[in-house]
Amino acid sequence: MKSQITCWFLCFVLCFAGLLIVGCQASPPVLPTRAETAVSSIPGSDPSQASAPATPVTATATSEPPAGPPNIVLIVIDSLRADHVSAYGYGRATTTNLDTLIAADGMRFEHAISSASWTCPANAAIMSGIIPSRLESSWATVGDALPRRIDTLAEYLQDGGYYTAGFITNTCISRNHGFAQGFDVYNQDFLRREDVDAYNQVDAAEINALVLSWLTDEWQGTRKANKPLFLFVYYMDPHVVYAPPAPYDTLYDPTYDGPFTSEGFDVGQDVVAGLVSPSERDIEHIQALYDGEITYWDSQFAWFITGLENLGLRHNTLFIVTADHGELFGEHNKWVHGTALYEELIRVPLLMWYPGVIPSGTSETPVQTFDLMPTILDLADLPSPQDVDAVSLSPLFRGETLPARTIYSEVDAAPSTDHWSAWIAPDTDLRSVEREGWKLIYHVGSPAEDELYQLETTSLYERDNQIQAEAARAEQLRQEGMVWFARE
Repeated sequence: MKSQITCWFLCFVLCFAGLLIVGCQASPPVLPTRAETAVSSIPGSDPSQASAPATPVTATATSEPPAGPPNIVLIVIDSLRADHVSAYGYGRATTTNLDTLIAADGMRFEHAISSASWTCPANAAIMSGIIPSRLESSWATVGDALPRRIDTLAEYLQDGGYYTAGFITNTCISRNHGFAQGFDVYNQDFLRREDVDAYNQVDAAEINALVLSWLTDEWQGTRKANKPLFLFVYYMDPHVVYAPPAPYDTLYDPTYDGPFTSEGFDVGQDVVAGLVSPSERDIEHIQALYDGEITYWDSQFAWFITGLENLGLRHNTLFIVTADHGELFGEHNKWVHGTALYEELIRVPLLMWYPGVIPSGTSETPVQTFDLMPTILDLADLPSPQDVDAVSLSPLFRGETLPARTIYSEVDAAPSTDHWSAWIAPDTDLRSVEREGWKLIYHVGSPAEDELYQLETTSLYERDNQIQAEAARAEQLRQEGMVWFARE
């Protein structure tokens, strides 16, 4: 695809012309702020009904196979760990709309693992089907997290006749970092707003309004709508800072009066540095704020699905909801993300809804989020590339099994002590290798720190380090990992 010199030259000419056009355009449109959207978008004033849409939405599942290539809606929620999603058995009803609209009639993957524990490499793997180390995606290479030499999911879909549109709210997956490859529209207008940065994020109501407005004004009724649609929407709500709008800020912990408010915890840097130490009661509140963000997102998810339904984009549409990574709240004495490879950080929700093709139910098969790349291409009836690390999950939809496989994840150390990531990145490069319920976390260059666990079914998933008692098993997994991560 990219070996054609002529194509490269044409792309260069078009991109240069596009830059000239953009440079001559007026200022970007003024987008609504969180304060302007949060209160007006809350479905009801009663916090007990916080996640219910004002107009009930019902799943439109059918057992009849759809005709023609499906529209594809890929939703990625930053920092959402699986065990805080009510569809995965969480004690709080954080995601009742997601549970009803997608999980109830879709397939829920109980053991979905991200390739990395922070945003850039995790999303690069999802979009490429290739592990971060082969992409050379790390703390040191954020500017080229998804290299231009890589053929992406959006490029394959675009070549296969899809109209491709992405709406993002995280600088880590911006156009500058390679993520716009293959998208006809890649909207990152929110990143131009002065009050938006890596932590002061755009909320769900704002991005939903932008996406639905674009679908109504720009896509529907034009020649674009004659093609199947690939829609990629990226949400930031559960990411630090945990500051859900009212009433979600007090939904799960209305009586707390301690220091770890949204502002007190902030992005967690003082906690990570050991300058302050939250008590158990403080941690309860921090998690309540996080869960409030999730429930707020879920309330807006209902409005989003209603908008798609009104536009005729619910039928013959493949819906996928997942996360780039999870989050830590003091487990293993670690916080937030990008700092380790424990399950709380890399086990994420993965839900797929495509009635007539994907059966409803639960899959216990260990999978990885980057498996979405070949899986989506299969479901779109397009050929999958042969040089990816991911595997298609399509056999599971036909009642078949996947061959036994090993699950891998990775996170690199900061490139230097003065690098912007040094406050959160691990001291050494970390690699995890999981097979048949056993998981090795090995510290590259520091074998004395290696960890081996027989995984538990709930958090803490890694409880008893058996690196000494199971030395032979650990060495076998280590050798397997070294081969895997050394590939080019």
